[in-house]
Amino acid sequence: MGGHVEFPNGAGAAGGYLATPIDGGAGPALIVLGPMLGLGANITSVCDRFAAEGFTALAPEVVAGGGTDQDRVVGVNLPVAIDGLRAAVGFLEEHPMVHGKGVGLAGFEAGARLALALAARASDDIKALVLVDGAVLDDEASADWAGSSAPAECHFALDDADVTKAAVDAVVAAAKERHVAIEAFTYQGAAPGFFDDTRPEVFDADAAHEAFIRSLSFLRAHLG
Repeated sequence: MGGHVEFPNGAGAAGGYLATPIDGGAGPALIVLGPMLGLGANITSVCDRFAAEGFTALAPEVVAGGGTDQDRVVGVNLPVAIDGLRAAVGFLEEHPMVHGKGVGLAGFEAGARLALALAARASDDIKALVLVDGAVLDDEASADWAGSSAPAECHFALDDADVTKAAVDAVVAAAKERHVAIEAFTYQGAAPGFFDDTRPEVFDADAAHEAFIRSLSFLRAHLG
């Protein structure tokens, strides 16, 4: 269903895993960013699951780079990573297996934090944002929430020290004040990483299934 692809990123070539709709047609464009920001078995499987539902899903390899502490988000040099992700967005926008309205982002754990950072810096291209992680609620994420205009759907494990009702309510209220569509779901008993079926110690099949079904409906509504 999927395989390795390469695309130009301004400084050479970048790589990633691309899964296309199983019916052979074109689908809405989706970038998937996983917990390790690389191409582990979990994140390629997530791409395949979205492709089975009609999406053209790309998991790009995120370039870590160097940079100062001020430049870094989730362990990467943010300007370097954002440049690479902009290239991934452009690659998908021009891909013959893509149709619909712009590009969606689906981020999990560290990938959720980076997805939010990208949405704040590429708001014209990003049309929908699915975030699965409590780290998008921390103080460092507040500026990126203020800069993002993409409709967002958030999924939070309640067994996560970063997730409090006050933090969730604050993000939802701030987005609505800026007339940005947002909906947040919480999952009782789920721990950080609950969506990752390669980690049996944290995987929660019921919560992951519910989050996936909700994400599909949300992404279809906003990407066409």
